[in-house]
Amino acid sequence: MRRQEVQRRLVSITGLLFAVLAQVSLAALVIGEDIQLGDTSSVVGVKLKSACESIEYLSVEPPVFPMSVLTEAHIICQEYRAGSIVFDRVAFTFADDSLVHMEAHGVELQPVAAALGSSSGQYLGFSYYGAGSHWLDSDEQLLLWLNEEGRHLNLFTWRNPFLVNSTYGDKLPAAELPGIVVFNSSLEEIFSVALRDCGPAQMVPEDRIWLQNNPSKQVQINCFNYRYAGFNRKLELVFGDGKLEVVWVLTGKGEERRLREWLMGNWGGPILENEVWEVFADGRISLRKDKPELLILSAEMMPIYLNIFNSQSN
Repeated sequence: MRRQEVQRRLVSITGLLFAVLAQVSLAALVIGEDIQLGDTSSVVGVKLKSACESIEYLSVEPPVFPMSVLTEAHIICQEYRAGSIVFDRVAFTFADDSLVHMEAHGVELQPVAAALGSSSGQYLGFSYYGAGSHWLDSDEQLLLWLNEEGRHLNLFTWRNPFLVNSTYGDKLPAAELPGIVVFNSSLEEIFSVALRDCGPAQMVPEDRIWLQNNPSKQVQINCFNYRYAGFNRKLELVFGDGKLEVVWVLTGKGEERRLREWLMGNWGGPILENEVWEVFADGRISLRKDKPELLILSAEMMPIYLNIFNSQSN
């Protein structure tokens, strides 16, 4: 068994799309007075002033958003009008006072689509542009604008709770495994749960077998917007010969400390720690630090990965 095979994580379908399109130029859509990802909330407020009927500033304490280390804030703009670009309402999300995400509802489609230009492809009902910076759902009249980490987190499927009046900012629940992760259930049973509890869900056969027990067939269920560890997340559930073996939970670097405290508070200190991994619950769940994720393993996979993690610590 080669170490690099285990260290190298299966790239998700969306990740592949973004990698292929990495050299594609970004869309030409201009919001406000040339708002840029990375702008501070005060700068965005000034750049929005002439375009919004009303502007509301909201702060979330303590932060919940995965990219936020210390602070999280949102600007909600009602009745956005700037030239031909029209939104009923739009939310700008800031992690540590840096703009990382925008979500617009009630989008006037034709001028936005014209400004974005030719799409790079279609995925889950969206047209996406550039390397995945902009996502447009024509049926829902919805526009998303994401930074690179937001694309890792698949935040084009996330809906800002301040736009949809949903619960947000609740305390982290007890550190249990996601309810959908039942290792003795069949692929069909878990996919049935995914269709009910994920928003949306898809089943994807894999051409490349990378599971360490070398199954003859590998399938992945992508579960989007699943509520776990205090946020709506993408789960990637990997099956070998119909048996659930590995689950990846996509997380943000900004929340690493919060997740570590959450794991330790429920399962005690890590049984193993190195530069990349902190391993809890006898190897059942691990915090990955080089690429922000949680890793959940079946009983069969736990000793295999523990052996690899131990070799990485030497």
